[in-house]
Amino acid sequence: MTASNKLGNGIPVPPKITTALRQLATAAGCEISLGLAGEFLNSTLHVFTVWEKNGTSLLTLPQHLRVALKDKLELLFNDHLASSTGKPAAAVKFVYTAKTREEKIALYKKIKAGDGEGVVFKHCESDLSFKFKLYETTEALLVANSKRSAECFAYHEGTLISLGSTTLPNDATHKEIKEANLRQDPIVGSVKYLYLSAPPAIGPESGQLTQASFLRFRPEFDETSCTTKELKVVNKTVHESSTATPGAAASSSLPTSTIAVEPNHTSRKAKNQETRAVQPPTTPLDPPQVSVIPSTSKSSSRQELPEPATLFFL
Repeated sequence: MTASNKLGNGIPVPPKITTALRQLATAAGCEISLGLAGEFLNSTLHVFTVWEKNGTSLLTLPQHLRVALKDKLELLFNDHLASSTGKPAAAVKFVYTAKTREEKIALYKKIKAGDGEGVVFKHCESDLSFKFKLYETTEALLVANSKRSAECFAYHEGTLISLGSTTLPNDATHKEIKEANLRQDPIVGSVKYLYLSAPPAIGPESGQLTQASFLRFRPEFDETSCTTKELKVVNKTVHESSTATPGAAASSSLPTSTIAVEPNHTSRKAKNQETRAVQPPTTPLDPPQVSVIPSTSKSSSRQELPEPATLFFL
């Protein structure tokens, strides 16, 4: 069993993940190979799609067929865990896929209310997808850096702290901030960001704005308006399937897909079989499908195989 990240570099596979994937492949009757895509988070591999089975690439299949196969694998694996002696920890879990309009709306609302990172829309008949990230905005006190960026500051419990840097759209914006700094005039701007990497704090452990970019100057705000009170802090909770239960029959319907996570390919291959590169299919776009990116949690420490990844398991 081997693994590689999305850059194609080999990475080690934790023993618990190796054992669980071998059990999954055996339960699914995949004697030759099983290729999965997922994200390693909190000592668990969260699977969101299947891209190979018994030596055959599934990347040209419609998305809904791959989702149906993922759901069937989950049922088989849950049955295996239920029949196992003792109480094995689930080192492999499956990301929830919303299929109906109602399920998609409910999941989107849950992700947004939980300060999730965003949603991924997946086309039901192909591998085409579209990420919709749930950006937030905040006001920050700006100090120009040497390059075309500015450091953002805000008050936390009465103390001014750094929230990291934001990119600036042009040299004129950088110049305006720099000149205001030289005059020692506070200059406030609106900044778009995805989330704060950790809770705000006084000291080096304070979170930083992730994917921050400058929107516009806000002359109507003074520096005391820049606070950390309403910042969205990272939340890394993966939404797992709640429909697949041990002993349940595999669904015969072919649903569309709603998932969460960046592709990380995971595959188990037979001995002496070569690893081969697979290209995603190109097919026309019909009505889009929704997939949800796992939300993100204050308390969860994100653990990754050396890099978040495309995994190949032999």
